[in-house]
Amino acid sequence: MSASILADGGLASSIGGASALASNLVFDGGTLQYTGSSVAINRAFTINANKIATIEVTTNALTMVGTTGATVTNGALVKSGAGTLVLSGSSNYTGGTTVNQGTLGLSTNGTLGAFTGALVVANTNTTAPGTNTILNLATAADLTSGSLSGAISTPSSGTNTATINIASGRTFTVNQTAAGSYAGVIAGSGGFTLGSLSTNTLTLSGNNTYSGGTTVSNGTLSLATTGSIDNSPTIDVQVGATFNVSAVSGYTVVFGQTLKANGTVTGAVKVASGATLQGDGLVSGNTTVLGNLSPGNSPGSLDITGNLTLDNSLSSAVTTMEIAADNTFDEVNVTGTMTYDGTLSIPIAGTHSAGQSFDLFDFADSPVNNFDAVTLSGQYAGTLTYDNFAAKWTSTVIGGLIFTFTNGNGVLSLSAQAVPEPLTAAGVLLLTGRVLGRRSRVSM
Repeated sequence: MSASILADGGLASSIGGASALASNLVFDGGTLQYTGSSVAINRAFTINANKIATIEVTTNALTMVGTTGATVTNGALVKSGAGTLVLSGSSNYTGGTTVNQGTLGLSTNGTLGAFTGALVVANTNTTAPGTNTILNLATAADLTSGSLSGAISTPSSGTNTATINIASGRTFTVNQTAAGSYAGVIAGSGGFTLGSLSTNTLTLSGNNTYSGGTTVSNGTLSLATTGSIDNSPTIDVQVGATFNVSAVSGYTVVFGQTLKANGTVTGAVKVASGATLQGDGLVSGNTTVLGNLSPGNSPGSLDITGNLTLDNSLSSAVTTMEIAADNTFDEVNVTGTMTYDGTLSIPIAGTHSAGQSFDLFDFADSPVNNFDAVTLSGQYAGTLTYDNFAAKWTSTVIGGLIFTFTNGNGVLSLSAQAVPEPLTAAGVLLLTGRVLGRRSRVSM
C-alpha cells in the first residue's frame, strides 16, 4: 500500500481514519510505502505472527509509535527507502529488525522489539550512487538486541555506508547467538558490549568510531582485516570471553587505550606508547609493549603464548608488578623469549620479612636485554642499582631489608631478607631458577 497522507488516529488519511490502536493497522507480510511530507503520528501497528512488516519511507521522515500495545508476535520489521522512519514507543515484536536503506531512528525511549530479536543493518543499494543506511539509537535508553549482522552492497558509483549511532552515556549491547559479520560502522559517544548471553562470534570489518568503552562479556568479538575500534578508551575482555585480532596485521592498542585481557586475546598484540595492557587472562600471540604493562587485577597472572618484548625505544615504557600485603603478587608467564626494556616498577604493600621470594616473570629462554631502571614504591620505596659484574639489581637497606632483583636462567624473581648486624652477604636475596610451567610461589 502506498500512502501520501498519514495522520493521527481518528483523522482522515490514506489508510483511513481509525483510532491509533495497534489493532487497527495490521501487517500481514505487506509493505506500507509513505511518499508524503515529514509527519509524526500517534498510530501504532501490529505485525502478525511469522510475517514481515516492511515500511518504506521514500524521501522525508515518518514518526510512528511502533508496536506498543500490540499483541506480542514473532513478526519482524524491515525499514526500506531513502527516507527516515522514527519509532517513538516501546515495540514488542520478537522477530528482529532489518534496516536496508535510509534511516531508522528511535526517539528518547524508543526500542526495537524484544531484546532477543536479531538486528541487521545493511545497505542493499546497487542501482544508485552511494547511499547511507543509518540506525540512530535512543538518547535516554540503552538498547539490547540479538545477533548483529549486515552487509554493504556495491552501488552504481561512489560508496555505500551503514552506521549505527550510539548516544552519549548509552550502551548498545548485542547478544550474539549466531555467527555474524557487520560491515558497517558503530559510531557515536556511547559504549558497545558483546553481551553475557552471547555464545557465538561477531566479526566487525568497519572502522568503528564510537568513543565509549568496549566490553566483551561472553562469546567472541573478532576484528576482520579492515576492522578497528581505536576510539574506544577501554577494551574489557572478561573471563570466558574472547577478543580475536588475529586477522589484523599489526594490531595495536593505541595511545590512551587500555586492553584488559581478563579473558582471551587471540593474535599478536602491540601496545603503543601511552597505551596499557593489563589483566589476568591470556594473550595468545607475540606481544610487544612500548607503553605500559600492568598484569593482574591487584594482583594476578597474565599468560602470554609467544614472545614478550618490552620496548623503550619511543617513550618511557613501564612494567608494573604489584606485591600485596597478603604475599600475593603479579606475574607474567611467557612461553617464548622475553626482552627487557624500560622501567620495572614494583609497588609493595604491607610488611614483609627476611627469606621471602616473589617470582614475577617466567619465560622459556634466557632473557634478552635489561631494564633501564628498577624502582620500589609503597611500604618499601627506593631505587635499585644494577651491578654488571653480578648481573643483578640491588637496593640499599630499606625498612631493614635489602632487595635484590636478578636476571636468571629463565626466571626473574624479587626477594627480600632482613639485614643482620653487621651487614653480611646473608642480607641479600638471590634468584633461583625453576622449570617453565611451574606456578609462582612465595617462599618463606
